[in-house]
Amino acid sequence: MTPYKGFKLGLKLGLEFWLPLPLIGLAFWMGGGFVMDGILSRAKPTTYVKNNTELPQKRKTVILSITADIDTHQGVSIVKVRTASRSLKELVFEFPVTEASEVEVAISRELGLEIEDIRKLMRYQIRNNNVIE
Repeated sequence: MTPYKGFKLGLKLGLEFWLPLPLIGLAFWMGGGFVMDGILSRAKPTTYVKNNTELPQKRKTVILSITADIDTHQGVSIVKVRTASRSLKELVFEFPVTEASEVEVAISRELGLEIEDIRKLMRYQIRNNNVIE
């Protein structure tokens, strides 16, 4: 086979189109890398956008009653808080304290209310060895 016949065979297969494609792809890949490197390495802006990080205020839930069941034998207090909310009817807390004042302080921390407001709604039930007083 002569070089002339091989050249004609290459023309028939379309090699004049397919052979430069890898070189063109390599050129685009390297050129894109240089452009991207230039974009990413340029100076950072000194102005910043201020973000509003304040969360919207939660709606206050109306508390109907607070019942504390103090078990002095086990050393725990179970507190049930009834609310007027449709989605949250009752909250139940368990505290490792048995004094009424400590229970009030623990509830005020959990609910974020003043102790005076809690005392108005509070009802106690004290158990000594499963005997209700």
